Amino acid sequence: MIHTEGKWYCLSADGIPMLCADEDDAKQSAKLADEDWPNLAPHKAAQLVDAEALTNANRRIEALERENAELKTLLKTSIEQHEIVGKLHQLTVEAALKECRNAALEEAALKCKAYGELPKVDSGVPSALAYQIRELKS
Repeated sequence: MIHTEGKWYCLSADGIPMLCADEDDAKQSAKLADEDWPNLAPHKAAQLVDAEALTNANRRIEALERENAELKTLLKTSIEQHEIVGKLHQLTVEAALKECRNAALEEAALKCKAYGELPKVDSGVPSALAYQIRELKS
């Protein structure tokens, strides 16, 4: 919170100020003044502050908003880069698994070629691996 050390007033509709102790007092005074002097209503609680302090505070707020926007853009870029790295990692793992699978199939095919037959599962039907090995042989 930016402190501007302003005084609180109760203002009538025509701009006549009444000095108050603090914000709550100004709000309460405005409510009572509306009841007591309805022809000068609406009464409002207002804080008068130094114009230079307010201008400086507004400039600081604008600078912080710009910085916040830049940080949001940087965060978005970082998230996008993280997602790209994740996808590359996934592709790398998939490629390594495919390479290992192919090497295992080639090794199995060579063993089957050496024995002259395809591996069978318990039911006597060639396994899916055997079908892949058959394709490698041809």
